[in-house]
Amino acid sequence: MSDVEPRTAPALEVRDLARTYGSGATAVQALRGITFRIDQGSMVCIMGKSGSGKSTLLRQLGLLDSPTSGEVLLEGVEVTRLRESRRRLLRLERLGYVFQEYALLPELLAEENVYLPALMSGGSLRACRDRARQLLAMLDLGNRAGHRPSELSGGEQQRVAIARAMMNDPAILFADEPTGNLDSASSEMVMKALARMNSELGVTILFVSHDLDHRQYARGVIHLRDGALTASES
Repeated sequence: MSDVEPRTAPALEVRDLARTYGSGATAVQALRGITFRIDQGSMVCIMGKSGSGKSTLLRQLGLLDSPTSGEVLLEGVEVTRLRESRRRLLRLERLGYVFQEYALLPELLAEENVYLPALMSGGSLRACRDRARQLLAMLDLGNRAGHRPSELSGGEQQRVAIARAMMNDPAILFADEPTGNLDSASSEMVMKALARMNSELGVTILFVSHDLDHRQYARGVIHLRDGALTASES
């Protein structure tokens, strides 16, 4: 991505994006020609009812699935037609992910879960451990670094997942219903943790939510209905 000047290219640009599952009479149009752009450093919420296409859209943007048609540009570079090996490298080095179910490895300590992506990118163990501990401390989990997921609350596990997503200093962090399994108090802590990553580390964040209270954390909102963009607020 070094050929793109980061101050002039949006973090993410979507052009006429569509995703259809199946074919013929049984085909389902999950996304219908969606177009928008996200500026660098933004924190944007994708909202809509169940089945509106929120998670499908996030999977296309995060290179976890390929659209039927349309384009996704990451920092000015079209990425939907790249080889899977290149897409895999981008997912590891330029994108971060937070899932509803945490997706932590149960046999690893919190700090080990966090620094694993950096080890996979060839970082030294000492540097990776130091970075992981810094991120955990930022998320008020410094005293939980040596605990396994089974010893952590749901909210703590999700904050560990956020630290892991930030480990390789991604350009964009995607969070799919990150508070879906949490009570209101833990949910608030997780949303504040995401907001802190956005404000202090400058990462662009797109998160999916159906909770109207979460709009307060976003500087932009994308509304979906039946796979189509119905409104975009900034």
